[in-house]
Amino acid sequence: MRVVTFCGPHNSGKTTLLSQLIKEFDARRVKTAVVKSTKHTDVFKREGTDTTLLKDAGALEVILNAPDGVFRMEGVRSVEDTLWKLSVCADVVLCEGFRRSKLPKVAVYRKWSEDYWESVTNVVAVVSDTGESPWDVPIFSFSQVSELADFILRERAFCHSDVLGQVALWVNGERVSMKPFVERLLKDLLLSFVGNLKGGEKAICIDVRVIKE
Repeated sequence: MRVVTFCGPHNSGKTTLLSQLIKEFDARRVKTAVVKSTKHTDVFKREGTDTTLLKDAGALEVILNAPDGVFRMEGVRSVEDTLWKLSVCADVVLCEGFRRSKLPKVAVYRKWSEDYWESVTNVVAVVSDTGESPWDVPIFSFSQVSELADFILRERAFCHSDVLGQVALWVNGERVSMKPFVERLLKDLLLSFVGNLKGGEKAICIDVRVIKE
């Protein structure tokens, strides 16, 4: 899986760019998912609705299964944990926002703003028609969607293993931190075991769930 987040000031063209990238990846049969940073959660916080009552009662997760889609209301989760959940189904995850995160970033702007980009790290590419960048990274224009898609699929910086690591463990819904040695041991053990099963020889991503009782 590939992971990249697009950062930029309001009205810089991030959402339009992501929409074009999704269409480009879809034409290539590359499965995409989107994670958007937002402060607008009103749809899940309308007082008196059944959804709000169930969540406030203590439900870990509320799922709305509607004719036009499935909507989830979960507890607080880090963007990294969200990305791990998507690693099973998506080839590329396009994020919007998260400029303070450690994720690899594509900076999107139509006009440079020093204040906005202060303290932003791990910028690996720029999308701007100004042709100017304070970072020594590739610059794409807004019309170079195909070239940007090639870059995302090619560059090592966007690889899941480099961004999030290769092993994650949850116990009772909570992420458990592990030392590098333990991660390698668990990874090798699972790959060896699954590799001996019919259909497991070509395993790329392994998702295991164990219920004690």
